[in-house]
Amino acid sequence: MSEFLFPAPSLSALPIRGKNERIPIRRIFCVGRNYEAHAKEMGGVADREAPFYFTKASEHYVASGSTIDYPLGTSNCNYEMELVVALGAPAFRVSVERALDAVYGYACGLDMTRRDLQNAAREQKRPWDLGKDYEQSAVIGEVVPAAEIGHPKSAAIELRLNGETKQNSDISQLIHDVPHIIAHLSNYYHLNAGDVIFTGTPEGVGPVKPGDTLEGSVAGVGTISLHIATRGASFASGLEAAAEGLLAEVGTLPAELVSWKPADDVWSVMEILGHVSEFIPYWTGQAVQIARHQQEQWGRTHADTDRMDAVNRARSGSLADVTNEIRAGVGTAAATLRGLTDAELAAEAMSRNPRWGLKPASFVVEQLVVQHAEKHLGQIRRNASQFRARNDRHVTTGT
Repeated sequence: MSEFLFPAPSLSALPIRGKNERIPIRRIFCVGRNYEAHAKEMGGVADREAPFYFTKASEHYVASGSTIDYPLGTSNCNYEMELVVALGAPAFRVSVERALDAVYGYACGLDMTRRDLQNAAREQKRPWDLGKDYEQSAVIGEVVPAAEIGHPKSAAIELRLNGETKQNSDISQLIHDVPHIIAHLSNYYHLNAGDVIFTGTPEGVGPVKPGDTLEGSVAGVGTISLHIATRGASFASGLEAAAEGLLAEVGTLPAELVSWKPADDVWSVMEILGHVSEFIPYWTGQAVQIARHQQEQWGRTHADTDRMDAVNRARSGSLADVTNEIRAGVGTAAATLRGLTDAELAAEAMSRNPRWGLKPASFVVEQLVVQHAEKHLGQIRRNASQFRARNDRHVTTGT
């Protein structure tokens, strides 16, 4: 039996060029404004007195060559190409002269940044966490050991967006070089093997959009790449995650809870699942009709009984049948969403519901498919909480 209340997170680890072993990521430190030209393009001034830092969670690492969804909560996600240092030994209050003894190797990195959130935090003199430390924001290539390449002091660093060069500089332009960064940081942390340091980005940072491909390199160190999924693919991934989360939650529930109703006007878990099995294909189909200009209006009419028919069928059906129906519907819907272009998702039509009015297909997918599924996961959890509270009361009172 596990000592943990819930499963522990998996360990993030970096590949090493030419080796089967990997480097477990302990912590990710990032240096801000470490190139003069980048500090200026951001409207700031580089601090030459000492470097300053922000961090990213190790869980936010993503491997080079990955495809990621466009980040949540932003309309201005930016790339930042960087040299990354991977430590292989402890370093605490080390001198500049001995700092490189702690370095195992080097890699290319992309510090993906929600620029609008970062700028808003900076204007309010708040931490940058929402802009910098988020899922899949720390992209790192394979590590090349310093024993093979030495410690680069001068090397071209470049970033290409869809084949067009956007960043082109040299790591010799770092204001604070690697030994000084490690020596300074080691005065505030007990650095150790597995700690990773993003050393800063040169000028030329800019936004990405769904469908973009990033390719970067540091001469003598390596390369890195990243693809931003199309909006349709991102919506599909979101739907799959929401549905799996919902079904996984249902799988933990006692059998008697599945058909239990907290109140006459509140759906049971089975009724919720029946509703989910119906609305995923329905609203996906409505989004496709908008996207491909197949109808001038979208949404339900008062004569539409499909929603309640599905709920009523679920009351007398089996849990296995309705979960299989949901999985099949999600599979079909996800494949459909991945086939929609960004232009199709931007197509608009008028809703039959005056509350919504004119909306794009993307609204239907995001609000009425993906977030709708997420909402019902919350409803299932509320049912479970009320069920357990009721049972606790019965145990306490003896009824």
